[in-house]
Amino acid sequence: MFKSIAKTLKIPFEKFYVTLHKYGNISSASCAISLAEAVEDGSIKKGDLVCLPVFGGGLTWGSALIRW
Repeated sequence: MFKSIAKTLKIPFEKFYVTLHKYGNISSASCAISLAEAVEDGSIKKGDLVCLPVFGGGLTWGSALIRW
């Protein structure tokens, strides 16, 4: 799914921060965990534009675009 989104939006896949390989699919919590890890390891820096898409059970979804 992430690779398809990257291709559609013409964004290099390397810009996606993915934690599926570590924790599996934990629904919308994946977004919060990825954000925390990306900030801690320096992948997200002050002034970066960050997109936070979430998908949950029952086909619920949401997103936010923030300037860090």
